Amino acid sequence: MYGSIIGDMVGSPYEFAGIKTTDFDFINEKSLFTDDSVMTVAIAEALMNAGHDADLDVIRKSIIESMVRLGRMFPSAGYGSSFVEWIFKRNPQPYGSYGNGSAMRVGTIASFYPNDLQRALSVAKISAEVSHNHPEAIKAVECTTEMIWLSNKGGEKDEIRKIVEEKYYILDKSCDEIRQDYKFDVSCQGTMPAAIQCFFEGNNYEEVVRLAVSLGGDADTLACISGSIAEAYYGVPEHLKKRCRRNLKEQNATSLLNIIERYEYYMKALENEKVIVIPKKPDRKRVHNMTIQDNDFFSEVATGVRTYEIRMCDSKRKEIQPGDYITFKCRKTEKKCIVKVKSLHVYSNIFELNRKENVNVRYIKEVMKYYTKEELANKPFMMIKLFY
Repeated sequence: MYGSIIGDMVGSPYEFAGIKTTDFDFINEKSLFTDDSVMTVAIAEALMNAGHDADLDVIRKSIIESMVRLGRMFPSAGYGSSFVEWIFKRNPQPYGSYGNGSAMRVGTIASFYPNDLQRALSVAKISAEVSHNHPEAIKAVECTTEMIWLSNKGGEKDEIRKIVEEKYYILDKSCDEIRQDYKFDVSCQGTMPAAIQCFFEGNNYEEVVRLAVSLGGDADTLACISGSIAEAYYGVPEHLKKRCRRNLKEQNATSLLNIIERYEYYMKALENEKVIVIPKKPDRKRVHNMTIQDNDFFSEVATGVRTYEIRMCDSKRKEIQPGDYITFKCRKTEKKCIVKVKSLHVYSNIFELNRKENVNVRYIKEVMKYYTKEELANKPFMMIKLFY
């Protein structure tokens, strides 16, 4: 996701400047996020909210909800006039656009489905269709998604280029040739071949983005699209990610940053990493250990679907304090998740806890399976609220 957002930030000062050089200040405090970043984050949020195995109709609904929510939260991010109307409609419908706004927002989809290209392409198509349902807009998102997916899988540029030219676009001009007479163009037809060529000519992430901006067109979107592909192929240097996070904070976009961090946690859970730490930098050394039965716990905690844990309160658990960390370890997989304790409260029994806390019915029934009736009625239980 950083590849898209940093590309957007780098290009934003030059969106209407029409510069024709790669020699410019890459990213600084004047590098602003725009609608490209907002909608990229919205798609990521929608995918997490829907869940990895959700039906396509559920994903479609989730995409519309997140795009509308974040679009209204950042109404001055630079959307086109038709999309502004879409955001503020009670029941937004597609309006036949072939604008490059469809392709700029799909940078996270391929990574969300790392083992199923067809699934990724289907979701990419839906992400366009909710607003940009023109065939050219759909072709653009499918091309971008497939290039990212192939890059994530270690595909070589020659292989990726062959697929692009066979299925999507003719790439018959170099960046130098494109730059000569290239003008501001927000269509997918005018944007995609240019953005793709920048990826093929660049030798690292920064070089790809510089080439995109240097064409003198819709600089932020060109850099956002080419940057999303370059991230998958080259990765993004950590110092650029740090600058990106700093800019988002300074530009009062912590809500976007929170979703970005949530997405990072989610992807770690999806990739089945052995240890996930939430937040990333523990600020205390007090760590308590608990075992869990269900491996789904990790993705639920990582996405904020699960923000609490209920346990019977024994002598060791009475020592837990807000600010401490709990290491949750799955019995079956030995996977671990280290989560910071936000707050906790002890109740006289499970029934008092259930009355006073807003607990998911399915979850409370699952908890009760592991204790006897006597324990449930007579032993104290604690509600541990977690950060994510």
